[in-house]
Amino acid sequence: MGYPGPLGGVALANILAGHVNPSGRMPMITPKRAEDYLPHGTSLAPWALQTIDVEPTYPYSHGFKHMWQRTEARYPFGWGLSYTQYKYSEIAATLAAGSVQVVVQVANVGDRAGLETVQVYATCQACRRKRLPIVLAAFAKVALDVSETKEVKFVIELKDLSAYDAEANDGSWFLESNEYQILVGPAARDDLLLQTSVEISQQTFQYPGRARAETHAAANTECQCVPEAYGMRIKAWSLPDKSPVDVLLVFAWARWNEAMTAVCGVAFACCFILLCLFCLQRRAGRKVVEEAREKKQS
Repeated sequence: MGYPGPLGGVALANILAGHVNPSGRMPMITPKRAEDYLPHGTSLAPWALQTIDVEPTYPYSHGFKHMWQRTEARYPFGWGLSYTQYKYSEIAATLAAGSVQVVVQVANVGDRAGLETVQVYATCQACRRKRLPIVLAAFAKVALDVSETKEVKFVIELKDLSAYDAEANDGSWFLESNEYQILVGPAARDDLLLQTSVEISQQTFQYPGRARAETHAAANTECQCVPEAYGMRIKAWSLPDKSPVDVLLVFAWARWNEAMTAVCGVAFACCFILLCLFCLQRRAGRKVVEEAREKKQS
């Protein structure tokens, strides 16, 4: 479990007890050897940085892209456990207008219902221009009952398969004309992925670009997010911006220092009793004065 949060223990207990079928996937990669970590030359011991001179320079591809088809990872990108098993079949990819449409059949062949994260990767082995060896093009989480099979569809924009053109001066993205491999499976490991290919012609994209940002900003000027326009403004009353006393902070302090809380409680009770006695005594004094005035007037 990575970043489980304050209720991570409860979640882990539910998983280990079998009340929940886990479906989380790793957004990172775990190498087998220390030599596979980047940047090269660093040490896994934090105190070693005081004795060696290291300049953290990363190569063009790092992370799971760096280890793709180079060395075997302990846990690949997108890897995760489940109490059931899934089977992938009948992958197909077709080229449409400005996109690649991918279809795959995913079946639950285990004895429990679960959620499977179907992942689509793209690579171009024959491309000559500098580009990442593999990219995560799309993914989707699919709920499958026992013995259920679903057809999962993806639409991958061609601009998402392009690479930044360092030779151009206009900040454009270049898609090389070649055969691109589409890989579908549960994680970024060669033996877990089904493969198909599609021929794509050369294209250039201005993406995202300054012009697109200006167009987006111009379109937003027509929208006014004003509460009065939707009748959402509260005119009768309004909440204060900040409470004078943070109740949660006081409660946390009281739980942390129980002895001091008990002393403060006794002191508060004594003050409250003295205040009540003072008020009663004052009221009795006023009553005596009023009775004396009535006798004098009579």
